Amino acid sequence: MQEAKAKPLSTRPEMAFTIGLVIVAILLTPAILRRWISLDWNIGNMAYPAIALQVGCGMLAVLFFLARRQLARLRVIVFPSTKRAVFVAILVTFAVTLVLVTAEIAFRIIDYPFKARWTPSENTLARFDDDLGWSYIPDRSYDRPMPDGTSLVTHFNNIGARVRRPEQPTNPQTPSVLFVGCSFTMGHGVSFEDSLPGQFEDRADPHDLQAVNLGVQAFGTDQALLQLERHIGTVNTKGVVYTFIDGHINRNAVHDRRMLVPHARFLGTKPRFAVRPSGELYQRDWPQRYEAFSRLRLGELLAFKWTLWGPRPRPDVTRTMVERMAQRSKEQGAPFVVVYWTWRPPAAERVDALFGSIKPNLVIPAIGAPRGWSGWQLWNDEHPNPRAHAYVARLVREKLQELGSATSEKN
Repeated sequence: MQEAKAKPLSTRPEMAFTIGLVIVAILLTPAILRRWISLDWNIGNMAYPAIALQVGCGMLAVLFFLARRQLARLRVIVFPSTKRAVFVAILVTFAVTLVLVTAEIAFRIIDYPFKARWTPSENTLARFDDDLGWSYIPDRSYDRPMPDGTSLVTHFNNIGARVRRPEQPTNPQTPSVLFVGCSFTMGHGVSFEDSLPGQFEDRADPHDLQAVNLGVQAFGTDQALLQLERHIGTVNTKGVVYTFIDGHINRNAVHDRRMLVPHARFLGTKPRFAVRPSGELYQRDWPQRYEAFSRLRLGELLAFKWTLWGPRPRPDVTRTMVERMAQRSKEQGAPFVVVYWTWRPPAAERVDALFGSIKPNLVIPAIGAPRGWSGWQLWNDEHPNPRAHAYVARLVREKLQELGSATSEKN
């Protein structure tokens, strides 16, 4: 009886894998990658690692092509039948699943990666807010001990705005300048009288103008925008001032602030905006209390590491939100000013990327600042001291007058 001819050895799986490696190598070209993802990462420029991976995939593709027959024979030995291949695939899947489930349980037991170890100072002054994430509790006063042994009394009125004395409501009829932003606006570590809004108001006729301090500690541009939209139509707005710091860009990029401060005990998550390819700004995420904000710990760990190491936030979202603020102010008939608060002059290209269309509305105190400007900070952190607030208040008054605001100054 004639023996059956041996079935020809197929190398199709090896060729398919080789083609896949070639495709990956092509997609790793930096010029192609930049169409989908920024290569400017927090850990450095990723163009060179991408090229190294591209070369590695190319060399591996050549190796697989040249050794395709040997690899095919090895495959037949390891997987002599379809049943064997399926069994190995199921076994590997089960093992990986078991490891992931075990890791998830372990992370929940040890409360990793976001175990709260300290409480931000704003938590004692604020409450959870369904729109903003957190906001100051209305009609409250707080006596806060300071690191130097003194105490600082802080008052908030009926709308949660910081005021100079208890039970001082915001008058909706009085011509007003709205100040929005973070702790630099709110006046962290200084009295209301020494803050930017307080010193601005003190230099104007109190019968003609009120400074409405809507700054809230730890806010980003997104929260400042929502704060402005909440209040701009409720008072007689004659001007709007937004205080921007570089940290806002990172805050704007996250929904969960623990991604930036992993061991803080926050009141809840924050809103987050994004920009469609058409340039339209839209709200992507809404605030949630952490009791209702439940995610896989493995997913949180990956998101945290991606935030820590991955692409730096692009300026387009921040720029579009600032442009929305300018538009809302224009609709109200109020001049809009952005204070770009840095302790050293920022690069011109950074200013263009963030504020290109509204540069005439921009105040940059670090440019042309008096000698020693970078040291005008509180002794225990980088927040501005009363002298810095006074200097910026003068620049804001001058810019508002330049833009046509109906504000007056004390003689």
